[in-house]
Amino acid sequence: MAPVQIITLLTDFGTTDAYVGIVKGILLARAPQARLVDLVHAADSGSLYAAAYLLTAATPYFPTGTVHLVLTDPGATPDRRIIAAAVNDQYVIVPDNGVVAPLLAEHPPTGVVAVQNEEFLLATTHQTFHSRLIYAPAAAALASGAPLSDLGPAVSDWTPLLHAIAKGEPSGSILGEVVHIDRFGNLITNIQASQIPSRPRITVGSTVIEGITRTYGSVESGSVLAMIGSTGKLEISINRGSAAKKLFVSRTDPVRVEPTLNLLPGS
Repeated sequence: MAPVQIITLLTDFGTTDAYVGIVKGILLARAPQARLVDLVHAADSGSLYAAAYLLTAATPYFPTGTVHLVLTDPGATPDRRIIAAAVNDQYVIVPDNGVVAPLLAEHPPTGVVAVQNEEFLLATTHQTFHSRLIYAPAAAALASGAPLSDLGPAVSDWTPLLHAIAKGEPSGSILGEVVHIDRFGNLITNIQASQIPSRPRITVGSTVIEGITRTYGSVESGSVLAMIGSTGKLEISINRGSAAKKLFVSRTDPVRVEPTLNLLPGS
């Protein structure tokens, strides 16, 4: 892959501390021509599912050679393995905590390595900020044209993200959950479009929705609807409103899809 020197940052650092700026400083010191894209800096620090969704949603829109740097690791441990993968003609550098597993399941990687080569590490005694010590220099190396194999030895396994995809039940129903709530209050689930029957009944909290709607305009303002979002996942929304607030639903709340003969008019 020819380098285009784009590096995206997906973190849970927020913007009230210097952490993001420090990472950018290391990236620019090692890859001064890189174009840095702030993907997200307010990822839910307690949810790998939300970060995994954001990563999978973003990668299709970036060009060949883009490096995606993911810095979110709830319950981080000092010996957490760091992996880099080539996927869809792009790269991802992540903690091996499952956050990249859904992306690699959807798009099998052409190579995965454990980031271990000291050539790409900073000489420092600080051990609490691995995104500065390891992740950022490795991302800069890839963006500058270093081959993936230079970062460390190849690996053939990585940590899975359990329940990243909703599970089917013997009854034919699908039981999933809300994995992300965007700033508009839309409820994004882990239920894939391919899992949804042609005439579904969707239950979230105490709300039942009959069928899938194609557009917001198909229902009246303030009405609840279910639709397939741009990432191919089931989303629960309210036309001109917040589903999270109106339905009193939070992340990890269950969502059930059942086959039914009823179909929402206009869907």
